[in-house]
Amino acid sequence: MKRKMRYSNRCRTLPMLAGAVVLLLGTTANADNWFVDHTRSGTAGTSWTTAFPTLEEGLAAASAGDTVFVADGTYTPDDLSGSGDRDQSFIIPDGVKVEGGYEGFGESSSMNRDVNVFVTVLSGDFDGDDGASFTNREDNAYHVVIAADIDNDVADTILDGFTITGGMADNDEEDTSPPTGLPGFHRFNGGGLYAINSRLIIIRCTFVDNAAVDEADHGIGGGAYVTINETSPIEGDERTRFINCVFTANQANRGSALAVQGLLQDTDEDAPISTKATLTNCLIYENHSDFPGEEPQAGSDGSAAAFLHQQVLVTFESCTIADNTAENEMGGVLAELVKEPGCESGTPPECLPDYSEAGVTMYNTIVYYNRGPSPSTDKK
Repeated sequence: MKRKMRYSNRCRTLPMLAGAVVLLLGTTANADNWFVDHTRSGTAGTSWTTAFPTLEEGLAAASAGDTVFVADGTYTPDDLSGSGDRDQSFIIPDGVKVEGGYEGFGESSSMNRDVNVFVTVLSGDFDGDDGASFTNREDNAYHVVIAADIDNDVADTILDGFTITGGMADNDEEDTSPPTGLPGFHRFNGGGLYAINSRLIIIRCTFVDNAAVDEADHGIGGGAYVTINETSPIEGDERTRFINCVFTANQANRGSALAVQGLLQDTDEDAPISTKATLTNCLIYENHSDFPGEEPQAGSDGSAAAFLHQQVLVTFESCTIADNTAENEMGGVLAELVKEPGCESGTPPECLPDYSEAGVTMYNTIVYYNRGPSPSTDKK
């Protein structure tokens, strides 16, 4: 290969996912293509010859309907500034398709694409010094990728063909001036991906070695965190979708691979608001819900694979959830559908959430050998 990789990509040795998914995606007329290759020094970004050297430049240039092509290599959110600011993230523009896995400039065919050969890494490891067991992470980005208020009616917003690694969401203070401008943005959730109010499609991405943890054991969604707030534009069946993705070696207090969190209560009793997510043909394995060097609080660490909290609708289709471990609760999937405030245990059914708008569904999905201290560890 023409370039050295800073990250030894684990997805090359990951088990191949069975099956294929065909998706018809929205496009727009007069869309532009933008090119990113870290070996180039272009300022136009309109071809591989003039490619931007940083992904930040490519994302800043793109608008709804555009596609950003990214060559193999490792990219960090501070490539452009070099500041090492932990609040820096790759922010995905609404209606833009971002594709990794390209061979890039100077090869036999610059549009050659193979996400397993031309590995494109989005890393929160600014200094390139991450060690084993999550050491040397105190200077990493809180969130590698952020998607916020993604709801374009014309063009789909897609992240396709990346390895997302090195996110370290470990700050227990709420970000009062988040990069998205949205309130309630927590630095202890979503080390790899933080998606809020977003109809986002994530395809063929590997989430590996990301973490979400805080001193109070509140950190959730080490690999990915999906949520909404009261201002969410998402309506109907619109949701975040993961297709042919892999989650492995992520850690968090809860939901080490994935966390999906809804609102505590409906803002409109006649129109329940749920956080909705679908995982299709995804592999979730060898994630762990504890964090090295910390004592877990009883009852707070669990669900190494997935943590589904409050008003959520989550569907697993043809997925495998296996060999995940937890310290205190479920090694597999933990779903806590919260009652309305003021409801006590054993109160009448009307005090429970509207289960037509809150639940977990699995189709053709294997849940196997997930371990925790509870006798029933595969699911709850």
